[in-house]
Amino acid sequence: MKLLIFIYLLSSSLFAFESDCKALVRNHKRKLIVKTVKIKDLVSKTHFHGRYFKVLKRNSEDAIAFNSPDSFRACTVYYHSTLAKDYFKNNFELKRLQRPRAIKLRIEMNLGFEESVHMMHENNGLFYNNAVTIPPSTNSRIIDKPWFYEIWFAPKKPVKIDSSIYRASELVTSGPFMSSLLLGVGQSQATTIGIDLIRGTEFGAGFYTKTLALSIGVTAIVPSLLKWLSKPFKQTLYLDSAMIPEVIYHEYSHYALSEFLSIDKHAPVVEGVANYFAAIIGKTDSILDSTRGHSKGLVEISAKDTKNYKYSMEDKKYAQLDFSFKFLYAIKKTFGQEVGTSIIFNAIKLLSNRTGRELKSDLIPALKEAITKNHNSITNHFKFNSLLQEFGF
Repeated sequence: MKLLIFIYLLSSSLFAFESDCKALVRNHKRKLIVKTVKIKDLVSKTHFHGRYFKVLKRNSEDAIAFNSPDSFRACTVYYHSTLAKDYFKNNFELKRLQRPRAIKLRIEMNLGFEESVHMMHENNGLFYNNAVTIPPSTNSRIIDKPWFYEIWFAPKKPVKIDSSIYRASELVTSGPFMSSLLLGVGQSQATTIGIDLIRGTEFGAGFYTKTLALSIGVTAIVPSLLKWLSKPFKQTLYLDSAMIPEVIYHEYSHYALSEFLSIDKHAPVVEGVANYFAAIIGKTDSILDSTRGHSKGLVEISAKDTKNYKYSMEDKKYAQLDFSFKFLYAIKKTFGQEVGTSIIFNAIKLLSNRTGRELKSDLIPALKEAITKNHNSITNHFKFNSLLQEFGF
């Protein structure tokens, strides 16, 4: 068996090719530019078909040719997927990367995924402005041909959506978020009353009742008013996912870490981890920064400031918000990239034994355990506890 594996690896390396093609990359100023790059590990001299990746268009099973009108897009996803693969392979021991198997990268893929049939019929609706990592087939499939992991890059399509003000006010007025805000107002008012009592300067029950009512009223009414006023206004949104390096790194991160974080669980922890490694691979502190012409209407996910934790942030509807990314990136800044990333990766491994994927009840204990097991010191525990306070945990 070992001899067969050796022969396979030897033959694969002997018959691997390289080729030049044009891709969209970032320059030293983080701007997207067109550049001639070298792609490697090819098993074809004429198509984007390699040992680790095979680039296809939509539901075709034939690799895209170098001289195809889609070669620019195909080169971009192949090149950046290779960068992501090299990062994970060079830095971590991952089962997914031990044995080469080509992942299918589908560009301009506007069909939906369904675990029983792989690709849904277009009558079920077409999809745009997105990228998704597809899990391999299971016993639930009803078609003959099984499939392995795939990454689908949907086409770009400008669409009109509610304004950012409306969406923000809608988020604030949602049940979990509004409950957190009102609870905060109540706690703040109780603190004020307590301080006044200690100082002997209380103003009477009527005053505090009116103040509390006013505070609650403003907290509840203003977001609803903004929501109503901003409803008529629309903004244009689109995402050319196959042309943005960090989006490609994000999706490959889902695949690379899927033995620990299942890709079918859409949660802030899962998305935050993928964004973190996308930023590390891309040597940046933000996602969707400087993507003019390739994305519009999407909020940049940045690590440049902090936010306070609220339980509503655990809701999977808000999985793509930036809180989890900010927190993980702050670990990198606090401990340094090498130690910080080691802590995060070892915590992810521990999460594979947990049923939940919540920030506070799952990720925080896993991070503490990772520090204890691999970087145990009073200083490191102090740093981490200070970080927890900074983010309001």
